[in-house]
Amino acid sequence: MPPVSTKPSPSGAPGKGRGPVESAFAPLRRRTAGARASLKHLWLDNALAALWVLLGFKLALAFNQVFGTEAYASFGNILGKVPLVLGHDVLGAALWASVITLLVWPVRRHLNVVRGLSALLQAVHGLFIAVGFYATLILGGPLTKAVLDLATMQDRTPGGGEAALGSSIGRYLRPSVVAVFAVAVLFSAVAPWLAARVRARLPRLGRRIFLGVWVALAITTVGVLPNITNGQWAGIRVHTYGLERSAVTELAWSYTRPILKSMFRGDEAVPQGFVLDLKTDALDLTGQPLLAAQPKKTNVILISLESVGAVYLSDPTVMPFLGSLDARPEGVAFNAHYTTWPQTMKSFFSVLCAELPYPDYKTISMVNPAIPCKSVSEALHDQGWRTALVTSADLGYDRKMRFFKHRAFDHVVDMHSLPGRENYWNNSWGVDEKSAVAHILDLMGETHTEPLFIFYELFTAHHPYDACREHAENPLADDREAYLRALRYIDARMKDLVEGLAALGHAEDTLIVFFADHGEAFGQHPGSVGHGPKVYQEAVRVPVTLLGPQLKNVMGAVEFPTSHIDLAPTILGLVGVTPPCTMKGRDLTRSTEARVVLFGGRPPNGQLGLVDGPWKYILNENGQEELYHLPDDPEERTDLTRDHTEQAAGYRKRLKQWVGFSTDLIEHYATRLAESDCRP
Repeated sequence: MPPVSTKPSPSGAPGKGRGPVESAFAPLRRRTAGARASLKHLWLDNALAALWVLLGFKLALAFNQVFGTEAYASFGNILGKVPLVLGHDVLGAALWASVITLLVWPVRRHLNVVRGLSALLQAVHGLFIAVGFYATLILGGPLTKAVLDLATMQDRTPGGGEAALGSSIGRYLRPSVVAVFAVAVLFSAVAPWLAARVRARLPRLGRRIFLGVWVALAITTVGVLPNITNGQWAGIRVHTYGLERSAVTELAWSYTRPILKSMFRGDEAVPQGFVLDLKTDALDLTGQPLLAAQPKKTNVILISLESVGAVYLSDPTVMPFLGSLDARPEGVAFNAHYTTWPQTMKSFFSVLCAELPYPDYKTISMVNPAIPCKSVSEALHDQGWRTALVTSADLGYDRKMRFFKHRAFDHVVDMHSLPGRENYWNNSWGVDEKSAVAHILDLMGETHTEPLFIFYELFTAHHPYDACREHAENPLADDREAYLRALRYIDARMKDLVEGLAALGHAEDTLIVFFADHGEAFGQHPGSVGHGPKVYQEAVRVPVTLLGPQLKNVMGAVEFPTSHIDLAPTILGLVGVTPPCTMKGRDLTRSTEARVVLFGGRPPNGQLGLVDGPWKYILNENGQEELYHLPDDPEERTDLTRDHTEQAAGYRKRLKQWVGFSTDLIEHYATRLAESDCRP
């Protein structure tokens, strides 16, 4: 027998020249190599499975938000944007595959268990993507921390039943939507198995090309897109309308971004102070009509019309009564008025306290509910007015009562405590406006020596646009038509209120201020749906009409841009009360100061904006800019940013200053007030 050679063989195979140490570690190396291969295959299969689902819903979303609202654009223009909006889906699929791999890795030796867990986790992913798809269609943005916080931010009041979102969500749970959910779940569950079959059939070169495409798409979105967000690229107007976002990455980023921001904030300067300069040279307000008003101590009824956008009132049949009030000798309309934020609680903060809102999704009831601003109700209460808060809605929603309880209201009722509410129709958002109108007339009919201030919040015209029992029992399939029907119902109830006040003898001793908290969108622009993220005209321009004996000498409407922060000081001026120094708006019975008007919308896909005379500027959350000349382009179709780059840069700086200033002010209001010369 020839001697056994100890020379290592080139192959390194055990028993063929391998040393004893190497032979001992060979099984470990084989297991490690096998584990790496299994890990890679598991990750690839789940990444591909997740990507299929993401791309399917992305194509549906692109068709809805780009093709559906950019019908005037060429097909090539739209097609050219597709590579720019897929990179985050690639990252989202990779992130979800990594999560699945980590979760199933401990049981990797049990093939059937791995397959079952992968299918279950992919099914969860499919349901999440489907829900997020409809959330984007309804809310204008994917499910993130902001949306989830706002959806769950409720303090249930005694007697409260179904969560307020119940009626709105229920409107969309149609059989077709449930079927989409079911298909998404079932397809996602089998997708890892399909991906494994596809992978097995791909040659090595094909797999490398596939991975290269993934990397290229990710780099395109993450690396290239932010640098070409405005203007033209390869003949294409690069505006992706938030389509580059992906549900998984957005959810993860919404939770990690605040942590990273706090960790790496650095020493950047934050604008501090108590008053933000809003002056502009774009307007001349000398001779503005409200200077002719004659202050008079009267009752005041401040009425918030829920979700009424001014753009819908060009049709005189929608709200004929309210639309005719400015033609009366004692009526004045604000024809270029803007909310500060298309969200109710933020709007109320600006209206009552004449302060710009917190420039993020959190409402004042979350950030600083006891903020020591002096509201219009407090200012009037201090001067002898009795004060009441009457709402047909739920004061538990958005934790409204956490803010209102500090505003000196002597009498507070909502949908759960309105007298006689059991005799009226209701849904989870509120009770029929007839109940609130009847209660206000009862309050005004009582004998009292001091004047009354009543803040009346309507719920009608909030989604799902069921204003009364008749509407609920006869739903309209088209949301916009249902909304317009709700506006007509509001108009009828406001007519009941005004005529009821006149019958009580209060036509000559009551100032009524009608305003809308925000507008409502129905896809006039990509992502502009409902109210919240976008600040196009349909969401932020709202009607304001004043009716009172103080206005009989006022000729004409207010045509220059005004803001919600101007309402409280103007109301106080009309009843002869000096606005407190905490109020940042203008008393338009005295002021001729021209100002820019600021507004913003919640993330994700949110925008900040301003109106400066005829110009409107919008800064998107992803850095994209838009500039419109409203007299020539009231529907905001022609972006002029490229033609006015310096002007846009100035507006961008102004919005950034607002963000830093108001964030600091509202979080540290008492400190900034003490540091100022203001002593309310």
